[in-house]
Amino acid sequence: MHTIPLQPVPNQSFSVVLDDQNCRINIRQMGSALFLSLTADDVDVCKTHICQNREQIPAWNTNLFKGKLVFADQDGKNHPEYSELGTRYVLCYLTEEECNQLTA
Repeated sequence: MHTIPLQPVPNQSFSVVLDDQNCRINIRQMGSALFLSLTADDVDVCKTHICQNREQIPAWNTNLFKGKLVFADQDGKNHPEYSELGTRYVLCYLTEEECNQLTA
């Protein structure tokens, strides 16, 4: 599992290499919910996917992205919101192997 650093701002966009995939992640707070868009190797994997505590992103299986992204509330079971990104709410990357271990 790899933790991806985030800033406590309502809108952010950054590039990161995950499991040899060149990824672009956009995070936006819209209303009371946080949404994530993901591009891997210049291919859109998901757009405006709602971010919920400990739910995998993308929620479906796809050949476009190896692994999954997961937000985790370090202090409870709340869904993430921008003001505590990087501290209370962390974004983690799980490899395909780690995802398989969760479902086994």
